Amino acid sequence: MQGLALTQEQIIEILSVYATAEQYIDAVAATPGWNVIGGFTMPASADVLVDVIGAVSNAALALRVRLYCTTSGSVGAVSGSEAQLATTTDSQAFSGVVSLVGGRTYQFQAEVTGAAGTGYFGAVRRATLAGISS
Repeated sequence: MQGLALTQEQIIEILSVYATAEQYIDAVAATPGWNVIGGFTMPASADVLVDVIGAVSNAALALRVRLYCTTSGSVGAVSGSEAQLATTTDSQAFSGVVSLVGGRTYQFQAEVTGAAGTGYFGAVRRATLAGISS
């Protein structure tokens, strides 16, 4: 006797996007001083946070990381995507929630402002996206 059995599979979608490598950014006295530290193509539309771990060489400095869209017709900084920190020991900072569009290309950009010269810099240990929900 043959029988039929029904099975149910659970499907989980995982968005694997991008994390930057460690980068050192020379400080400038005032904005703009943006440096490209990585880039990726967003695989699917999602609401995300920019998640940064880093430090600055002097407490008078500010390290900022943002997303910048490079897709034709949508070029520009992604509003609300800036994460900022100003600590001399590694710490974590998050941006607000931003909506990224699938298929578009984005850059992570970083700048360190507040002073310029020898010994003034910021270290981005890692920048990535967090809190992805589709």
